[in-house]
Amino acid sequence: TVENIIGMLPDRSHDLPALALMAHYDSVPGSTGATDDAAGVSSALEIVRAIKARGVPNRDVMLLITDGEETDLLGATAFFGQDPMASHVGMVLNMEARGGGGRTQMFETGHDNGGAIALFARTAAHPESNSLTVFIYKHMPNDTDLTVSNAKGVAGMNFAFIGRQFDYHSPSSLITTLDKGAIQHMGDSVLGTAMALACRL
Repeated sequence: TVENIIGMLPDRSHDLPALALMAHYDSVPGSTGATDDAAGVSSALEIVRAIKARGVPNRDVMLLITDGEETDLLGATAFFGQDPMASHVGMVLNMEARGGGGRTQMFETGHDNGGAIALFARTAAHPESNSLTVFIYKHMPNDTDLTVSNAKGVAGMNFAFIGRQFDYHSPSSLITTLDKGAIQHMGDSVLGTAMALACRL
């Protein structure tokens, strides 16, 4: 049994597909999960706050905080497979971490990603990405919740920082050891694109 947390910042008309800001709140046994993925959750919350401060968005902004990501992407599978709200999602921005610091990279997108890449390049404050990371990631024994939405054909982008590997899935994954600059860079990396999608900038 998993429990996802879903919130909605509504627009005026609900006629456009929603933007989903996604992160997961579970972690592995023995780790507090400050990096993976409280960092993503806090970034998503702050991005929603920034969008709300601008005024009523032009599309619904969904906060999708999933459970059971570490167990086999269970929360994302439940949402995109069973929740009626999933059909309203048009774009997913997923925030992850695979370490305790470093700079955020947009390391994965969905299929037919030309429009998404162009949007990211145009709207991110300092866009950082590399097409090689997609090929490397496909050969690693890792998945994120974006794997599920990609399989459903939902457009999306995956963001993560990967420095300080010692603090990944570790008892040392604490607020006190987490690089605060890494969280700031996560927010900076996602906010511009999220704002453009939500407010049609």
